[in-house]
Amino acid sequence: MPSLALEGLTKSYDGATEAVSKVTLTVADGEFLVLLGPSGCGKSTLLRMIAGLETVTSGELSIDGRSVANVHPRDRDIAMVFQNYALYPHMTVRKNLAYPLKLGGVPKSERNARVEQTAALLEIDSELERRPGSLSGGQRQRVAMGRALVREPSVFLMDEPLSNLDARLRMQMRSEISQIQRRLAITTVYVTHDQVEAMTMADRVVVMNKGRVQQIGEPTEVYEHPANLFVAGFIGSPPMNFFGARCAGGVVTVAGREIAPAGTLEADSAGSVTGVEAVVGVRPEQIQFGAAGPDELAMAGKVAAVETLGAETLCHVQVDLPGVTVEAGEVTQGDAGANSLLVRTPGNRSDLSGQDAELRVAVGSLHVFDPSTGKTVVSRHGTPRDEPRGSEAENRRGLEDSQT
Repeated sequence: MPSLALEGLTKSYDGATEAVSKVTLTVADGEFLVLLGPSGCGKSTLLRMIAGLETVTSGELSIDGRSVANVHPRDRDIAMVFQNYALYPHMTVRKNLAYPLKLGGVPKSERNARVEQTAALLEIDSELERRPGSLSGGQRQRVAMGRALVREPSVFLMDEPLSNLDARLRMQMRSEISQIQRRLAITTVYVTHDQVEAMTMADRVVVMNKGRVQQIGEPTEVYEHPANLFVAGFIGSPPMNFFGARCAGGVVTVAGREIAPAGTLEADSAGSVTGVEAVVGVRPEQIQFGAAGPDELAMAGKVAAVETLGAETLCHVQVDLPGVTVEAGEVTQGDAGANSLLVRTPGNRSDLSGQDAELRVAVGSLHVFDPSTGKTVVSRHGTPRDEPRGSEAENRRGLEDSQT
């Protein structure tokens, strides 16, 4: 039985606009699920509905088979860590950890034992007599987690808990949270706009945009087989490159070369948005310098700029391919002239700046999208995409519901 189930969950504040629209998904017992998307996409609103801090406009919400959509937050057996930690500044760490147990009527001896156990788990047992104001950001984060974990909830919710930490501490806390969650096997729903957190921590990722689910799947599945232009452009740092292509005779062609079957590309999409018949995408790390082989697409260009990052270099290469601009999953512009591709290559390649370059990319690394709908019609390895991948039947149905 799934630990958490959402069926058509919807939230509207004004009765007209849906902040969250028809979300259907299941979270298995012990799973680490990440809600990922840009600011304003509805992920925090969805989390707050699960917690009971936002009322549900329509749909069903259940925990271990028990409907909780109209149950008071304190009776849902859920614990939540907020972005600002929400610690009591006048209480010691010990009292902060013990407070929810005290409210729940847990006997003092048991409270003390659970506080000591949780503090040891989070390695803050030496800070129990200090107050939050004297702690570092990472220590305060651990206390906030401890106050939620000490209750031993059925579901653990986290709303962008690392956003206030510096980059080095975020990386450390990502690892620690993942280890603790797996050690305790506690069902967790984690909200973030940081795709690195999602890729490194999640068992599955739910990508959201404008209140709707765009794709549900394991991190590598979402990265390698994006369901649409929004997911393809949002997942990945640096993001996917896009350029225009032609579609004729049931195949997609770039620079006169057939690269993939047209899949489910709509026949009337040609020229309706951008002047191109298909949008092709490729990850920066899939493009290499050098002459193309028989199963590779050849492109010639000039390196306009380089960004040296130490272990790798990002090269901006101007190529003669139809340009397209993809913003928030929508194709907004098309140019017949030169396009700029970002190439990710190992090592320090500052010597390439200003040089003419031959580029090659394996045809099997290309993705093809319908410019009218934004949907993926050919996934990596040249496979026509018939349905979302990496999702159970109910999640696939929820994806379809959210897009209607």
